[in-house]
Amino acid sequence: MDLEKRVQRLEDRISIREFYDRYCDIIHQREWTSYAGCFTDDAVFILYAPSREIYGEGPADIAATVRADIEKHDFFLMTIAGCHSVVEGDRASARISFSEFANGPEGGIASCGVWHDTLVRTAEGWKIRQRHDVLHYLDKAIPRGNTLVKMGDCLPIGR
Repeated sequence: MDLEKRVQRLEDRISIREFYDRYCDIIHQREWTSYAGCFTDDAVFILYAPSREIYGEGPADIAATVRADIEKHDFFLMTIAGCHSVVEGDRASARISFSEFANGPEGGIASCGVWHDTLVRTAEGWKIRQRHDVLHYLDKAIPRGNTLVKMGDCLPIGR
């Protein structure tokens, strides 16, 4: 592989990882307009979870669906542990391991799973065209804790 292709491959992998880091921060800050901007106009989102499936189509519908699921919690934190991506031109496939912790009026939850994403390169950067969100572990038996700082009330970066 020549140097130009190797550099492009590294740039793509870094920009995809940065995309997912920003994606998590957008959720933590509850910036739902920015969240919708993470998806292509023809995007499809499917969450496979015990006893339910969540489906969204198009950025606005996906954002509204995820927002309704997250905003019932006064605290929601997501981390990603791994991001494996394969880029082929302006398309990429990615597999990302994630963990979530949430606390709300009905108690807390802990979960983890894997996103299986198809991304496309756009003029604005990488966006998700298709997501299969597979939940592998869910614990709803966590007692309600004390939310000390409401999500979205974080300091801006650089302060």
